[in-house]
Amino acid sequence: MGGWQPGEGGRTGSIGSLLVGYYDDEGRLHYAGKVGSGLSGPSIAELTRLFERCARDTSPFDAGKPPKGVRFVEPVLVVEVKFTEWTSSGMIRQPTFLGVRPDKDPREVVRERPI
Repeated sequence: MGGWQPGEGGRTGSIGSLLVGYYDDEGRLHYAGKVGSGLSGPSIAELTRLFERCARDTSPFDAGKPPKGVRFVEPVLVVEVKFTEWTSSGMIRQPTFLGVRPDKDPREVVRERPI
């Protein structure tokens, strides 16, 4: 995960969505979209605490273009996301946040490819 987008409406002043990505064979972090569905009050509170320690000013993504107005973090956290498919432009479709994965190393997150 490489950042977050501030919320709107009922989530104004907190996290609205997470910016997610994956590593390629050369170790470059690719932006793969954002996920807001599935975020709950407790998960937002936990992520807010974690983000305070890993905030950064520049994008950690080597490829892809995150939206404007986002907040970036060091890519040290892994989140589990369920999604329906990859789009032709390399983004995840209909993502849902499932939780933080402290047991995973961020470099293990690669793009899943069908066999």
